[in-house]
Amino acid sequence: MNSYKNDEWTLVDTLGYEGIIKQIYSIITEASAPFALGVYGGWGSGKTSIMKQLYFRMGGQTASVLFPFADKPH
Repeated sequence: MNSYKNDEWTLVDTLGYEGIIKQIYSIITEASAPFALGVYGGWGSGKTSIMKQLYFRMGGQTASVLFPFADKPH
């Protein structure tokens, strides 16, 4: 039995975190500085993917082997 798990982050929301990403986006765009925000979860729970998707949505440039043709935020 192969126990290998893919550990590559992705811009494709396969874990259903769209609602969380929208909430974090709203918090960031409506907050006044200074503020801190933490994203916690176990290994493989999607923390990096959430943050990369959020960064991309806010206009950041990023690339992923799982979503290689993205060049514009949406």
